[in-house]
Amino acid sequence: MIEWIIGAALLAGGLFGTGKTKRPDTSPAPGPRQDFPAKVTEWRSLWEPTVDRSRWIPKSMASRIVARFPPPQRPFSWSGGDRFEQELLTEFAAHNVAYLAQQKERLKPFFDTVERNPLTDDQMDGCICMDDAVQIVAAAGSGKTSTMVARVGYALHEGLVKPDQILVLAFNRAVAEELQSRINARLAGLDGVDAVTVKTFNAFGLSVIGKATGRKPSLAEWAEPGRDGTMIVEIIDDLRSSDDKFRHDWDLFRTVFGRDIGSWNEPAQANAYRDGRRGILTANGEIVKSEEERMIADWLFYHGVRYEYERPYEHDTATEHHRQYRPDFFYPEIDLYHEHFALDEKGQAPAHFGGDYLGGVH
Repeated sequence: MIEWIIGAALLAGGLFGTGKTKRPDTSPAPGPRQDFPAKVTEWRSLWEPTVDRSRWIPKSMASRIVARFPPPQRPFSWSGGDRFEQELLTEFAAHNVAYLAQQKERLKPFFDTVERNPLTDDQMDGCICMDDAVQIVAAAGSGKTSTMVARVGYALHEGLVKPDQILVLAFNRAVAEELQSRINARLAGLDGVDAVTVKTFNAFGLSVIGKATGRKPSLAEWAEPGRDGTMIVEIIDDLRSSDDKFRHDWDLFRTVFGRDIGSWNEPAQANAYRDGRRGILTANGEIVKSEEERMIADWLFYHGVRYEYERPYEHDTATEHHRQYRPDFFYPEIDLYHEHFALDEKGQAPAHFGGDYLGGVH
């Protein structure tokens, strides 16, 4: 917009001026636009030595650079450091993608042998990514323990930290002991691996308190295995009586989400029979085919959402070989059908399903 205003002013001068011809001065006059690239170059020279491009660059580096080295103000712009920070995030993300590929190729022998089986791509990502905080979401049996062992090994192999700077935490003693055993066995060739600390959350907390106060505390009696259930129930009851939101969330969890829906590849165990139909009973009194459908129906019921289960589709689809289509849920207030398919993440149906289920899905 500012360029348009300047151009319009020059044009107006030519149209309504004195009529005298004056050759324009074509020599570039120094101004904010000409100076800005030089200022950016100078700014980058200040912070560039603080970035180690031979390693993973954490996301927080962008905000730290902008805070420590205020960037130059863009001409005719009201955007401050936020835009510079976003550009740095993009630049560092591109570096990390290239670095990830480089490390996978360079350290393939390490990742192939650090555990009994070669690490997968996702597991290698979990080892190499050294951001400020890394969350890895994985299913049971998918190799979380192997990833933790390999991540410790990667950090030591690459000299990123000293062994006594590594703390590995587990929820229970059995897992902590397994981690300790596998770290000692699989990383035996790395110097100082014995100094890596592996503990449960409880044991680590007690050790910190003991070191800070000089007196290691005892666990509360109710925290001992086998006695914690009663206290947890009391805590929940206290919260339900004092916090309306907690009571709502807890009751929803207890009645809907906290109920076991079974395994995807195993037939559902019927718990009700009505009007010639055997299946799973919902909170609204219907009989549905699976625990997954029961969870959906119960969620709708407890949230006051009107629905009809397996109402016949509004168009006639019955043929010589196929019955009338009945979508799982219909929401009359918004005229919407909702079909729940029993497919896994690969789009496959359980083996015990008979007929052409995938054909029906399509």
